[in-house]
Amino acid sequence: MSGLTSTKRAAKAKSAAASTSTGASKPASGRVRYRAFSLRDHRYSVGCAVRILSREGLDYLARVKKIEGNPGDSVDVMITVRWFYRPEEIKNGRRAYHGKNEVLLTDHEDTIHVGAVNGPAIILPFKEWLDRQQQSDPEDGPQDVDEEHVFYYREKYEHITGDILTKLEQYCRCECPENPDRLMIYCDTCEKWFHAECEQLTDEDLKAAHYSCAGCRAALNTEVAVAPGAPTLASAKGGPEVSPVKRETSRSRASRG
Repeated sequence: MSGLTSTKRAAKAKSAAASTSTGASKPASGRVRYRAFSLRDHRYSVGCAVRILSREGLDYLARVKKIEGNPGDSVDVMITVRWFYRPEEIKNGRRAYHGKNEVLLTDHEDTIHVGAVNGPAIILPFKEWLDRQQQSDPEDGPQDVDEEHVFYYREKYEHITGDILTKLEQYCRCECPENPDRLMIYCDTCEKWFHAECEQLTDEDLKAAHYSCAGCRAALNTEVAVAPGAPTLASAKGGPEVSPVKRETSRSRASRG
């Protein structure tokens, strides 16, 4: 991640009015390890997501792994963080399936000064984020976090090699993973999902009770009109009669064989 070195230098030089919580343990180095710290009216604990000041525009995103400081010193407090990369920060950049609020979990860790923390964030696994979108009053994470600072992740990224370590399920004719910011529609014929834009759907298509994708429509592009004399249940009065269907189960098929 470019700019991290300069960010660390700036963070160490920055004066921060940070106070640490009680319940500290003392590591072998003589420094004290804390469960949480408070900074600019916010409380941050081990495991929480934070935004880190960046000289390159958008804040960096990370999860706090460890909080340490010198005994009795509330200024020289350091945090070890595990970085999340925005899609623009990875090798080859953002892909078509990356959503607006998507980030990637990395194996990249750094130790920085708490003064670089610019505010809280919420970073959830993808499925939890989807569930949160359905809630009218979400309870996940700090309640004072704006929605623009709520992110999700579903891929793991190796920051040295630039490899994405997670293989996502692919959809549509474009063979692209789901992007929650792009509308998708379900084909009732082949039972697969397709991007509305790939299918070039109209408003009428989206309102239809049932949908068949372009491939299924091409394969089944004709209709058959049942002849008036065809047997039906209602034809018992005059024409040939049809018995109701009895659906076979695996047990009935086995007993018949």
